[in-house]
Amino acid sequence: MMREALSQWDYVIAAYAIAVPAIAALIIFSWLRMRRAERARDAARKKGRGE
Repeated sequence: MMREALSQWDYVIAAYAIAVPAIAALIIFSWLRMRRAERARDAARKKGRGE
């Protein structure tokens, strides 16, 4: 079926199609960076105590 005009729902669906994966990627990236920072902090603490 061919339409001449887009409805507002087409824009809403497109916005969610972009936003949901982007937010998920940001959460995953942040979590991975946090884990890396925690490992670096623990290594620095061990090195500072001479372990």
